[in-house]
Amino acid sequence: MYGYWESVNAAAGTMIAELPGAIDQLRGSVVVEKAPAALKAGIDAWGIDGPDVELMRRIKTTYDPGGVLSPGRLV
Repeated sequence: MYGYWESVNAAAGTMIAELPGAIDQLRGSVVVEKAPAALKAGIDAWGIDGPDVELMRRIKTTYDPGGVLSPGRLV
């Protein structure tokens, strides 16, 4: 699924946050390429899960403990 929102109100933000669960049931995916910072802070923009994600998070934390490199762009 592909969508683009120039601005997002609370209702739309709730709908967007619920999309990954609904799309997952259809064996699809949702990728958020661009969104207001407030919206991205409340959702998983990558939509990936599994043991490899935890490894990526640990590597990111190890090499960027302050979270200054590409904030919001990596898991």
